[in-house]
Amino acid sequence: MPIVEQFISAADYWTGMVEHDYRKCLDNPGDLRRTLHCANALFHLHDWVYQTHDSAVRAAFTYPSGSGKAVAVSSPAEFANSLEQINADFGRIRGIA
Repeated sequence: MPIVEQFISAADYWTGMVEHDYRKCLDNPGDLRRTLHCANALFHLHDWVYQTHDSAVRAAFTYPSGSGKAVAVSSPAEFANSLEQINADFGRIRGIA
């Protein structure tokens, strides 16, 4: 699969960065640098999803405010918080990245 030269969408980033880094990581699972790079690329996918699908993300994802009330996400960081609450594995990747 060719590497995408320019990232315009989350799909471009997935294909050109995340999948590429994942394949490199699988090629040499003992290479910590490749593993960290893969984790970083996977974590930052949320930035791309938020930027290219912001209205859909804001409509579908919430996080608890300081008072515990569910509030719609309005930034990539809040989107990451929401994803971490949905899936603990996202939090693990976030911590590594």
